[in-house]
Amino acid sequence: MKKVLYLFLTLLGLSLLFVSCSQFVAPSQTEIDNAVAKADQQSQEVVNLLGDKNDKGLSDYLKTQDPEGDVAGLIDSYNAAMTAAASKGYAAQEIPSFNDTNAYNNGDVLVFKGDGSSWQGSLLSLVLKGNFGHSGVLDQQLAVALDNNACVLSATIEQDENGNWISGLILQDQSELLATSVNLGRFSVFSSDDQEASQIPAALSSMEYRIANAPSFYAFLHLNLEPVSRSDELLWYCSKVPWRFYNDSFGENIEDAGFYFDSDKKWTAMRDTLLYKVYYAFLDKYLPSRWARLLADRKLKRILGELITPDELWYWAQDNAADHTLYGGTLVDFWASWP
Repeated sequence: MKKVLYLFLTLLGLSLLFVSCSQFVAPSQTEIDNAVAKADQQSQEVVNLLGDKNDKGLSDYLKTQDPEGDVAGLIDSYNAAMTAAASKGYAAQEIPSFNDTNAYNNGDVLVFKGDGSSWQGSLLSLVLKGNFGHSGVLDQQLAVALDNNACVLSATIEQDENGNWISGLILQDQSELLATSVNLGRFSVFSSDDQEASQIPAALSSMEYRIANAPSFYAFLHLNLEPVSRSDELLWYCSKVPWRFYNDSFGENIEDAGFYFDSDKKWTAMRDTLLYKVYYAFLDKYLPSRWARLLADRKLKRILGELITPDELWYWAQDNAADHTLYGGTLVDFWASWP
């Protein structure tokens, strides 16, 4: 009896060792390439269906691609969290108008904390966590001349009053920006005494000519979930606009480049985004969990390394801007409250 028990325990130990060691045996490059291609395609389709708010299409897709319900469960948890966190945007009169020369400077970078109701905000929340979800550059001369309309240089994807989709570089109105925001931060890269401040109007005019005359589309990720390059002239997203404006016109890098990598807390938070968890869940269907995690982490690091986010702009400003102000009440700092 003892021999039988010993043999059983030995076999059990060997089987556990085999399972454990199998996580450390590298899959072939072909297996990795196939798994990544499938996970890229599946995750992108999930994001598209979520962005389109196509609940039936998403449900039908996951029935075939996720019969175990792993991804569906992640999405249910995400939707519940977004519903609980939803808040109301503030009225425009609660902050200074963009044409108020005592409250803003020409060329100010603006960052917005949204209430989650805009299409772009919902899309961005799938990929990023943090305080701010939209940004742009203020042309205050246009704000004065056009009564706060078409005065913020940015990039977005939205529907106009006729239901037509607008995608790419755009001049946005104050009313549309504040209608879905709960906080607004502003900062000036240069002080009024700096020589560069006098060059801002010409630089804004040049960027506005680009918006009016060159093709552009809104995107921050390619179909394979790789980040859009900050040097790409066709594909734009909101926070790329301020960065490119100051980088191209003045040689100023206004990005806190190490922001997401200076603490384990931030890295853990970004691994809690829906896109990361969905991507990992699909990879985990084809590869050992250890390798799925490794590849998902590499993808996330490439995304965070290349993309410029509104939070990176704002936290650069804390130490480097000529001045900065927060409107809309006390900001509930996501990073301070993240466990």
